[in-house]
Amino acid sequence: TGQARERADAAAKAVTDLRASVQDAAKNSSAGLTPSDLDALQKRIAALEQSAKAARDDIAKASSADVAARLALSAAILRDAVTSGAPFAAELAQAKALDADDKILAPLTPFATTGLPAAAALAHELNALLPAMIKIANASAPQGGFLDRLEANAGKLVRIRPVAAPPGDEPSAVLARLEIDTAKSDIAAALADFGKLDEATRAPAQGWIQKAQARQAALAAAKQFSADTARALAPKAAGQ
Repeated sequence: TGQARERADAAAKAVTDLRASVQDAAKNSSAGLTPSDLDALQKRIAALEQSAKAARDDIAKASSADVAARLALSAAILRDAVTSGAPFAAELAQAKALDADDKILAPLTPFATTGLPAAAALAHELNALLPAMIKIANASAPQGGFLDRLEANAGKLVRIRPVAAPPGDEPSAVLARLEIDTAKSDIAAALADFGKLDEATRAPAQGWIQKAQARQAALAAAKQFSADTARALAPKAAGQ
C-alpha cells in the first residue's frame, strides 16, 4: 500500500509539472516546439495520468482487502463469543465499527450484555412448563391415554420419558417428544415440535418460545455473518 501510494504521488506530481511545462511552452512561441512536439508531450501526460490512476486503483484495492480481512476476523471472534454463551458487547461493537450491516447483526443486540441463554437452562425452563401444557391437552383428550400417564408423572422429581420419540402430530405424541427434547436440551427440535401444537396447549410456553426463537436467530445471525465475511474475503485475497 505504501509503495502504491508513493507511485501515485510521484505520477501525479509528474503530470502536474509536465502539464505546466506544456502550457508555458504553448504560450511562448520562442520555445521552438512544433505541433508534433506538443502532441508527444500530450501523450506523455496521458500515459502519466493512466499510471497515476492505476496506482490509485491499487491503493483502493489494498485498502478494501485490509478492511475485508479485519471484518472477517472480527466476525469470527464475534461468532465464537456468541456460541460460547459469554457476553459479547465489545465484539459486537467492533464489528459495527467496521461498517457491518446493522440489520444482519440486529438479532444479536438483545443478548450483547448478557450472552445467549444456555440450551440446558432453556431446557430446564421448558421442563417446568410441560405439566401445565399436559393438563390443558388432557382436558379434551380421552381418559386413560398416554396424556394421563404424562400428567401423573408431571409432579414427580424423576419423569418417566419414552425411550423413542413417538411419531405423529397428536398432542400426546408432540408432548412426549417435547419431554425428550428437554432431556436432550435440543432447543431446535423443541421449537419444531411446538409448531405442531394448537395455540391453547402451547399458551403456557409462549414466553419460552419467543426467548428460544430469539436465541436461535442470534446464533444463526452470528454464524451467517462469519461465513459471509469469510466468503467476501476470498476473492480479494485471490486478487492480491
